[in-house]
Amino acid sequence: MSHQIPVLVSDIPANRAMGLPADCYFHYDEAGCVAALTQALGEKVNHGVAHTYDLTRYDWDHIAQQTYAVYLQTVQREKTTEQTCV
Repeated sequence: MSHQIPVLVSDIPANRAMGLPADCYFHYDEAGCVAALTQALGEKVNHGVAHTYDLTRYDWDHIAQQTYAVYLQTVQREKTTEQTCV
C-alpha cells in the first residue's frame, strides 16, 4: 500500500475496517474460490491502477506506543492483583 500498488484482500471484517475501495476486497466463497481468486488477481495485475491509500492508521511508531501502553497497564494490573492476594 505504501508503494501505491493495487491490493486485493479478503473481505473479512478486520480488512473491511481498513476502508479500502470496494474493488480491493475479495469475497471468500468455497465454491469456485480458487478460480474466482485467480481471476481477481489477474485483473489487479493486468489492469490495476495505482492508488494513494490513507496510511495514517499505520504509523508504526504510534502503534508501538499504543502496544507499549497496553503492556504497562497489564503489568500494573498484575502487580495490583499480586498485592491484594498477599
